[in-house]
Amino acid sequence: MRHQENFQDLRKKLFVFLLSGMVALLLHMWIHQSSEHVRIVSTERFIGEQLE
Repeated sequence: MRHQENFQDLRKKLFVFLLSGMVALLLHMWIHQSSEHVRIVSTERFIGEQLE
């Protein structure tokens, strides 16, 4: 019976670990994408100012 509890505890920890890993990855990708977007927008603004 004790072994079963340990296994479920381990599975819960693994699930939480995977979930947090996925969230961290998504957050990292989202931040990277939004920073790319900001860089593109600021570059366009810079080019627009140069042309005027």
